[in-house]
Amino acid sequence: VNKSLEVARQGENKIIGNSLDAKVQLAATTEELAKFLTENKEILEEVFIVSQLEIVESADETFTKGEEQEALLVKVLHADGEKCERCWKYSNELGTNSEHETACPRCTSALID
Repeated sequence: VNKSLEVARQGENKIIGNSLDAKVQLAATTEELAKFLTENKEILEEVFIVSQLEIVESADETFTKGEEQEALLVKVLHADGEKCERCWKYSNELGTNSEHETACPRCTSALID
């Protein structure tokens, strides 16, 4: 995943500026890996330092095969939504709290507590 993020950052299309600009889609060609990805989705999002991580059931030709884990297929897109001013993650839910219009729900709950 990190290699795919680097290609998206420096490639000819420059999809992202940094990893928090990314939405990563992962697909697995084995049931064991698919189960692992699904069970660890939230942790993997933090490990990869991306705004969004999606586990998808099928992949098309735009996915790339993992170099170290060939059963993993990876696609990097620009994240959906707007950038939270506090954590810099992109979210479709910015402004759901009128007191913190530029913060995502996660940051809003931290600011209120």
